[in-house]
Amino acid sequence: MKTFMLAGLLSAAAALPAVAQEPSYQFTGLIGLWGNQDGGSNFESNDGLDGEDRRVQGDFSFGYAREFGDITGVATLHYGRISETDDDLGDDDATSTLFDLTLRGLKSDGDMSYGVFIGAGVQDDYGDADERMTYRYLGVEFAHDQSWGDYYARFGFVDGDDEYNESTSNAPFLNVGGRYNLENGYALTGALAIAGGVKYDDEYSNRILDLSVGAERDFGNYVGFVKMQHMQIFYDDDGFRYGDSFNTLSVGITMNFGGSSEHGSMLPELGRWVAYNANEVE
Repeated sequence: MKTFMLAGLLSAAAALPAVAQEPSYQFTGLIGLWGNQDGGSNFESNDGLDGEDRRVQGDFSFGYAREFGDITGVATLHYGRISETDDDLGDDDATSTLFDLTLRGLKSDGDMSYGVFIGAGVQDDYGDADERMTYRYLGVEFAHDQSWGDYYARFGFVDGDDEYNESTSNAPFLNVGGRYNLENGYALTGALAIAGGVKYDDEYSNRILDLSVGAERDFGNYVGFVKMQHMQIFYDDDGFRYGDSFNTLSVGITMNFGGSSEHGSMLPELGRWVAYNANEVE
C-alpha cells in the first residue's frame, strides 16, 4: 500500500501538462470547542484518555491551485492543534498536532468535476509515543453543481503507522456531502463519512463514523462558516466494542485570492481518524 501511494503521487505529478494559467490561493482558518465522551452507542471506553474533557482546537490550511490545460492541480498544506487535557486526566494519550500535504488533480466537465487525490502527514501526542506517527491516503472524487447548490462523493484509503500499532490502518472510506443554497449568500452544509480498517496489526476490525452539519455565508472573496461535527471511533475485540465519541463546534473563515482555479471541496479529517484512534481511544 505504501509503495503504491508513492508511485501514484509521482505519476500524478508527471502527468500534468506544461501549459498553465493564473494560479489561485485559498486560506482556511477555524477555532473550535472540542469535547469527548467515554464510549458511545453500543461501545465502551477502554484505555487512552481516561475521562471526559473540553479542549480548544485550531486548524489552518493554505491551498494553491493552477490550471494545466483542462486539468487543475491543487496542493494544500494543513496544520491542526488541540490544547492539553485537564491536569486530572493526564495528557500522554491526547492528540497534540497534525500536519499534512494533499495533492489533487481535478478535471471539469460542464457542471461536473472528477479527480484524484493523494497525501501524507504526521501526527503527535503529548508524550505517550517516542516515535514519529505518520499517515497516508489516496482516492478518487466526483462533484456536481446544481441550481440549488452542489454535492460530492469520494472513495479512498487511509493508512497510519505508530509506535504501538494503535492507529487506524488499511482503512477504506466513503465520504459524501453537499451544500444547499439559501438567499442572500447563505447556505446549509453537511457531510457524512464512514470508514473501516484495522487496529493492532490487523488484530481487531475498526469502524469510524464522521458526521457534520453547518451553515455558511458568502461575502465574495471570503466565506464565514459555523460547523458542528460528531465523530465515533471504535474497534471490535471478539464481540466487545471499545472506543470513544468526539464532538466539535467550530467557527471559521475561508478566503480566496488570485485566479479562478477551483480548489475542490474539503476532504474529511483523515489525520484525526488516525490520531484519535492511536491516542484518545488507544
